[in-house]
Amino acid sequence: MPKLDKLIDDYNSGKIELKNLSEDEKWCIFFRNHHKKPAKELIRELCSKEEGIMRAAKQVSKLPRSYIRYMTVEMDRMKDNVDRMLAYSRGCEETDKKWQDVIAEREAEIADHKAEIAERDAEIARLQAALNEKAKNS
Repeated sequence: MPKLDKLIDDYNSGKIELKNLSEDEKWCIFFRNHHKKPAKELIRELCSKEEGIMRAAKQVSKLPRSYIRYMTVEMDRMKDNVDRMLAYSRGCEETDKKWQDVIAEREAEIADHKAEIAERDAEIARLQAALNEKAKNS
């Protein structure tokens, strides 16, 4: 999550303070980075000033490190899957748009052909009427 990494870097460099972060950002930073060294100071401040995060940190500290590593890998895998599905979905939308354009072109061609057929049918009917009139007069 590049945005979270940037927030951590900005916090570490003094560009932003804890109060500048939204609740969602605080929780995301905690869950995503609670075990990473670059976020250590930010996590410490979050735990000292946010009661909910402090309680979550206590619970997380009871979990075995192997489980945390496993869940981190699983979350990364799930995020990658979601990213792939989103990319596929966007590709499908682009393909749908392309085919909608093709269909619109084909429908316009069909409409032109129908108009041409109608003109020819009218010409045939006119010629048939002229033949019938000529046969009647002979």
